[in-house]
Amino acid sequence: MSFGLLSDITYASKSSTSKPFLASDNEIYEIISRAIKRRQESIDQFSRANRLDLVENESSELLLLNSYLPQQMTVQEIELEVVKVIDQFDPGDVGIKDLGKILKKLNLDNARAPKKTVVEVVKKVLSSRKTG
Repeated sequence: MSFGLLSDITYASKSSTSKPFLASDNEIYEIISRAIKRRQESIDQFSRANRLDLVENESSELLLLNSYLPQQMTVQEIELEVVKVIDQFDPGDVGIKDLGKILKKLNLDNARAPKKTVVEVVKKVLSSRKTG
């Protein structure tokens, strides 16, 4: 099985500016996350094309790649962190317009809480507070 991770890391090191490339854990997790996303997209395409042999191969690579990432936060854990941050704002004045401010104050590890999921949770919490 070839995951192309070494290639991705080498590319990142060469595209880095003039400073020497010393990959942090977060940078490596980001590279792995991008590789996972590519596998998920491939699985989707291969499934639509009814290429189960390729789906199986990509799925096994996906499983292995996921094992390299730290344990992901659950949506409930992310929601608790979001509520803590929102509670720091004036309750009558917090809304979707504050999405950027809330995301800046959230100090969640991108490897454990993907940005897309965090944004969805913040929007959900903000909309539930507005109606509820």
